[in-house]
Formats: sequence, C-alpha cells, structure tokens
Amino acid sequence: MKKFLFCMMMSAVSMVAMAEDVMTKSGDTCVVNTTTLCDVKGYRSTTPLKVYFLKNKIVKIVPLKNMESKKYFVRVEKEFFPNFVGQKVAKAKKLSAPNGVDGVTGATLSSNAVRSNVAAAIKYYSK
Repeated sequence: MKKFLFCMMMSAVSMVAMAEDVMTKSGDTCVVNTTTLCDVKGYRSTTPLKVYFLKNKIVKIVPLKNMESKKYFVRVEKEFFPNFVGQKVAKAKKLSAPNGVDGVTGATLSSNAVRSNVAAAIKYYSK
C-alpha cells in the first residue's frame, strides 16, 4: 500500500513538473511547448513545436527536434508556418482545423502534424 501511494505521489509530482514545462513566460511572451501536448505523427515521428504568443497573437513557431525528412520539413517551415504567424488566436484556431489551410504538397503528413501541434498549443494557451 505504501509503495502504491508513493508511486501515485511521484506520478502527480511528475505531471506538475511537465505542466510547468509546457508553458513558459518570457516578458510579455508566452511560449507553449507541444512535446507533451500532441503526439500526432508526421511522416516518421512526432513534430513538436514551440509556439510563441504575444498579445493574443502567434508571433513565432519554432520546430523542435523531430525525425521528419529535412528536405520536406524545411518546406513546411517556409511555406506552412507563415499561415499561422501574425494571426490572432481566434483566426489561427480556424486555420489549424483539419480543413483550415492546405498543407505543403509532398509533405502532407508533416503539415497535418504541425497543424495538430499548433491547434494543441492554441488550446493550451487559451485555457
């Protein structure tokens, strides 16, 4: 019984620690790390992001380490990220819906995974 309670307590502590890592604040900017929020896979693996919010707008998206094909993921960064950057949260939420904005040709799975990560970041930020 003591082991069970100890495990439950350690699990709760871990969850709190992870929750603190999900959203950080730097000045007026909130940064949401989607590593633990979204496990949607692209072509090869998950595509975690850091999404930066300032005054209810997305101001920057930074990809974190992933296993996607570099050639295609660079295209996603250049062609797909700009759809969200500069948008107010309400507009970005609509764009991150499954039919909100077209993905990058040839990198559809990566685009869909990024879209899901942006949606998860918006949902977390909006709480």
